[in-house]
Amino acid sequence: MVAFDLRSIIERAGGTVAGFAAACAQAIDLVSQQQFDAAILDFNLSDGDSTKLAEALETSATPFLFYTGGGVAEQITRRWPGIPILLKPSPPSLILQTLHQVL
Repeated sequence: MVAFDLRSIIERAGGTVAGFAAACAQAIDLVSQQQFDAAILDFNLSDGDSTKLAEALETSATPFLFYTGGGVAEQITRRWPGIPILLKPSPPSLILQTLHQVL
């Protein structure tokens, strides 16, 4: 449900969603196959956390932000101190504002 809500928010703002991935391995495949202007990551995915995905995005110089559940902000902040973290649920205006900031 969250992914479709994000798609709607981004598309209503004139953006395009390139894809969704429920697992880190699937997301890394997406990153390796195409370029993105930016990415929105959930930290906890079905096959573990998104550390490897975030590292792949860093390597490809793709900006990203975390949109995730509670309890992981400190872990993310230690590893990626400059990357924004939004906690679910966040208002659409804040999601779009933060996305524009990372671009």
